[in-house]
Amino acid sequence: MNAGLVRKMKVSASLSAIFSIAIAFGYRQNVFDFSFLGSEAGSASGYVDLWSTASVAAGIYLLVLLLFAAAENKIVRIIKYFILLGIFVLAAFQLPPLFWWTFAGMGDVKLFVGAAAHLLLLGLTFWACFPIFDSLRKENMDTNA
Repeated sequence: MNAGLVRKMKVSASLSAIFSIAIAFGYRQNVFDFSFLGSEAGSASGYVDLWSTASVAAGIYLLVLLLFAAAENKIVRIIKYFILLGIFVLAAFQLPPLFWWTFAGMGDVKLFVGAAAHLLLLGLTFWACFPIFDSLRKENMDTNA
């Protein structure tokens, strides 16, 4: 496999995983202000804890898989598909908080920070897919030639 593609894949997917973990810890440490929810702010904490735990787990899952992605053997192709799955899960995890930050914060610039963090992570996850797709495409071309 092309060393440049491996580097791009590792960098982009690692950034996605690390940023996902960082955002989740931000929620755990109450970096984000939920006062806009009013009296409902306390009822959302269970969902926020669940989301942050799942986001950390998905980020760690992706980082662990990336450790095995540079090996030169047949299983690397399967690992790449599992990395794609992890990236898609990270992207899907961003949709509920992005929706709520956007929906609840319409017109409030302070709340845009929460939405911006999830938008950035969503962009990173899509960016991480391209080198993997490219690598898999090249491998398919090599096996079909």
